[in-house]
Amino acid sequence: MAIDLTLQNHITLCDETYSLMLEENKILKETGSIPEGEFLKRKQNLLLRLDASVEAIKELNLKDSPNAYKYADLIKTAQKKLMKISLLDRENEQLFLKCNAQEHIKLSARPKTPERIRALYKNEPTPISTDHENQE
Repeated sequence: MAIDLTLQNHITLCDETYSLMLEENKILKETGSIPEGEFLKRKQNLLLRLDASVEAIKELNLKDSPNAYKYADLIKTAQKKLMKISLLDRENEQLFLKCNAQEHIKLSARPKTPERIRALYKNEPTPISTDHENQE
């Protein structure tokens, strides 16, 4: 495959990846829940295609090519798109953490019944009083 066509295909995949990441970001912000099902299948498929594209670029071995300067604009475009994807991915990771923390809080919150409180304090040692408390 020609170098410029390989790079153009990679840029197209980067655009698709960015669009999917934006969709993921929107889901995380609007619903507060982690995307599942069909969305994850689409994401996995796209990431496999992106990995294959990166491998194809590595096989081009552009740094040893005497005509590499001809593709500098395409390479810079791809790098810029990957930086945008990385930044959006970082934001999505933060949203994932926030969603997971909220789910954990929901799962760990138990009603505080008198029996539960007694059971908690039963296992606690008696506090040692200080000299200041004994003087009063």
